[in-house]
Amino acid sequence: MQLLIYSDVTRRSVSASIAITPAMSQNDSPSTSDTHLAVPGTPPVFTLNGDVIQIGRRGSIILDQSTTSSSTPRQVISAPSTVVSYSDVPLDPWCDPDNPVAINFQDISAAAYKIKDGIIRTPCDLSHMSYMTGMDIFFKKEFLQYTGSFKERGARYTLLMLTPEQQENGVIAASAGNHALALSYHGQDLGIPVTVIMPSIAPIMKVQACSMYGADVVVKGNDIGECRAYALRMARDRNLVYINGYDHPHILAVIPIGGGGLIAGAALAVKNLCPDIQIIGVEPESCASFKAAYEAGKPVYTKASSTIADGLAVPTVGVNAFATVGNLIDKIVTVSEEMIAIAILRLVELEKAVVEGAGAAALAAVLAGSLPELRGKRVVIPLCGGNIDTTVLGRCLDRGLAADGRLVKFTVSISDRPGGIAEMTKLLADLGISIKDIVQERAWLKHDIFSVQASVVCESRDKEHAEELRRALIGHVALSYLNMAVLRVGRLAAKETALFLCDMQEKFRPTIKHYPAIIHVSNRLLQAVKMLDMPVIVTEQYPKGLGRTVKELGIDKYGLKPYEKTQFSMMIDQVENDLQKQSIKSVLICGIEAHVCVQNTVLHLLEKGYDAHVIVDGCSSRNLVDRRVNKVVKCDDKCVSLLCLFFYFYRKYAFIRMQQSGAFLTTSESVILGLVCGSSHPKFKEVQKLITPALPDTGL
Repeated sequence: MQLLIYSDVTRRSVSASIAITPAMSQNDSPSTSDTHLAVPGTPPVFTLNGDVIQIGRRGSIILDQSTTSSSTPRQVISAPSTVVSYSDVPLDPWCDPDNPVAINFQDISAAAYKIKDGIIRTPCDLSHMSYMTGMDIFFKKEFLQYTGSFKERGARYTLLMLTPEQQENGVIAASAGNHALALSYHGQDLGIPVTVIMPSIAPIMKVQACSMYGADVVVKGNDIGECRAYALRMARDRNLVYINGYDHPHILAVIPIGGGGLIAGAALAVKNLCPDIQIIGVEPESCASFKAAYEAGKPVYTKASSTIADGLAVPTVGVNAFATVGNLIDKIVTVSEEMIAIAILRLVELEKAVVEGAGAAALAAVLAGSLPELRGKRVVIPLCGGNIDTTVLGRCLDRGLAADGRLVKFTVSISDRPGGIAEMTKLLADLGISIKDIVQERAWLKHDIFSVQASVVCESRDKEHAEELRRALIGHVALSYLNMAVLRVGRLAAKETALFLCDMQEKFRPTIKHYPAIIHVSNRLLQAVKMLDMPVIVTEQYPKGLGRTVKELGIDKYGLKPYEKTQFSMMIDQVENDLQKQSIKSVLICGIEAHVCVQNTVLHLLEKGYDAHVIVDGCSSRNLVDRRVNKVVKCDDKCVSLLCLFFYFYRKYAFIRMQQSGAFLTTSESVILGLVCGSSHPKFKEVQKLITPALPDTGL
């Protein structure tokens, strides 16, 4: 059986609008400042929210800078002879949420035939990454289209389907990227006037490219939502056809961009030809809007945050796309920013392909190990767009190298004497580490005056090499202070993760701050990991003197037997053997005390190459000032508050020390949700019930 992965590739520029009919703001109401008199013989201008918009000559760029009515307008193309004041946003007639349009296979076939002479038939080649993934991966290289993305298919078909009158009047669109480029290019080729409204955040290279293709470009608005409103108003008043870049039925028919358009068209076409092919959608963790729509049964607003795959940050999927896709998608997964960056890096290094973040998202899912069921099978991944800004590409490559463990940054304090830096650089040279940058700091240091702080960026071969560097730095006596952050992903996989419960014993009850709350949090995490069949390791520090593990923790329910120890670390021989036998890579740790046993355990885990995740709401320390507080409480309440801060310092600085050494600080709820990943997990409902009740105060 063949398998097909489609990434729901979109562009923020097309779909940042969160509703089909945007609500009007107070600034959209008519005012006297929105009225400008048309002077005979002078081309009219449009006013939008008090700002003057001038539509330039064919291929011109108009940068709106909120000019006033007294400004002399430039030459403009044909426009109404009267001045227009915009006070409402018309509905896009092709995208009515109450009457969505679902296309069929015949629509796709007709579109493919009609555009075949106007687009490039891009290759679908076997990937060099097949050997490293265990899959036969084929890349459909749509980034090789003339304007750099697959959106040319939908743009050309939509333009061809216009009536002669519509073609003569022209079209308008709101976009900051691929849709604007495709429409501009094919509009020029077909002789159809094109106007694109682009936000101020649009990359200048794309603005210039649209102009080069003959479109009239208006840079107006802070985001695509404002652009879309302006474009719809202009379409109404200048009798232009507004073309939605991701939800127009003609665009949807040829698997275009945005809001679910690509995956809807692809799924419909592929399932009709080969019903057994599996369709898998991929979205960034920062904006899983299609997944949210699937769960809700309709398009819903999903908050979008900044992402490398900016084209996937679509708050609301298209109504037509959602109506078309039905139940054709077999699975939807999400990917992290780090894995998208690594995917971009792998494509440059191994495929010699420059692909934007949205186009690399599907590969990111494969590289992240999110689709183990595809091993040994044939997988097709569309590389849908290559229009990535050069500066963003550089950042993505650096981010990918860091996430890959090949770009490392650390900060150390060393002796400020002749040979101090040389000693450190010799250590790096002996390890085969390449130094990229060193910055020294002497003024803003809190330790001794005879030291210098050096921040070093260096390059290693891989994660194992970076780990070798970390161990060498920790064990090097000349490096008195270490603040190293090897930039790792820190993803959690249930089958490779264990939970450590450290010394939660009876005798600690009266001396540990927030003890009942810490036990409660740890018990909830214990229940969650047992639901997911994860290993748990419990220790007790000298139980003859400090008592056994408290019953509230609930280890008896699962038949867990604690390991007894006397050292201030859980990493005794029996525990190390258990970790090796079960192929554990990551450890979650809760327990007592944060600045002693928990901290030492974390340092030992890091030295052994494990990822350590410290559950900050599941760790605590002793309040060493309880007795003194009791003595002064009647004298000065403020003094009580000051002394109680000592407890927070113990735990706070323990957390700082562990993070400096490379541990991940997290919370119990973050870990639990990270382990199930989403509502598609078979245990999600059980876990959801577990985390619904509010947690007690743990002093964070």
